[in-house]
Amino acid sequence: MRWPAALALLGLLIPSVAHADEPITPPVELRHDWRVYGIALGGLAVVTVGFRLIRDDMEPSHCRICDGSRPGEVNALDDWFRTALKRRDTHPANITSYVLAFGAAPVSAAAMSVLAAVADERGSEAGLDVAIVAEGGFAAMLTTEILESITLRQRPYVHAMADADERNAEIAKAGAFHSFPAGHVVETFGVAAASGVVASMRGYRLAPLVWIVGMTLGAATAYTRIASDRHYFTDTLAGAAIGTLVGGGVPLLFHRPRAKMPTLMALPVPGGMTLGAGWTL
Repeated sequence: MRWPAALALLGLLIPSVAHADEPITPPVELRHDWRVYGIALGGLAVVTVGFRLIRDDMEPSHCRICDGSRPGEVNALDDWFRTALKRRDTHPANITSYVLAFGAAPVSAAAMSVLAAVADERGSEAGLDVAIVAEGGFAAMLTTEILESITLRQRPYVHAMADADERNAEIAKAGAFHSFPAGHVVETFGVAAASGVVASMRGYRLAPLVWIVGMTLGAATAYTRIASDRHYFTDTLAGAAIGTLVGGGVPLLFHRPRAKMPTLMALPVPGGMTLGAGWTL
């Protein structure tokens, strides 16, 4: 799970784009302090990766969110979607889900963020935009790691194993109880929501397209996770909600546009003073 680091690096490598002409849409300054922000982003990355490396050794080998006692027994909603969407050969869908979650989604979020800025002749804003998307991705990923370690729901393909020895052998491997929420879906919707919120706050004309592309990739990822029998429908539904809230919440909470403040100015003029009122960022 290295794509947030790639996004952060891309945000640092994108050059500022200067234009002689005025921007097509008015520039919008987002709250940030690169000195604090760089430390926070690096710290978030370290904590996320570190927790990922140690969590499997800390988890018990039993479920906390437990489905039916018989192999494959699950609630009616999850059973219907699993029956309808699970592929006979789950391997291609599983590979596709990784390509979408850790390739197409983060690259698309970064590329659409840059495109939206450049299309409005505001390319100098693109670096910060991509860095904020990386921040939202790291936050979504860390949330996933923590929740999966708490909920401990058995993956569908493991729960469906009728042979007890075969199931126990699979449980001994890492990740057998990481069904809820669907981590790939959390992360995909996380970067989608982060890029969409940033584009909307900036007032880019392509903001609706940023949302559409990101959410479409998120929905495709959710489908492949069910098709590969790695998650139930409710896992992906929760993943989409959590990813959207966390990924979109990061820019909303920490990078809102700077509000304009009323100012009162006193200017000397021949024979006295004059007062002027205005708005500043």
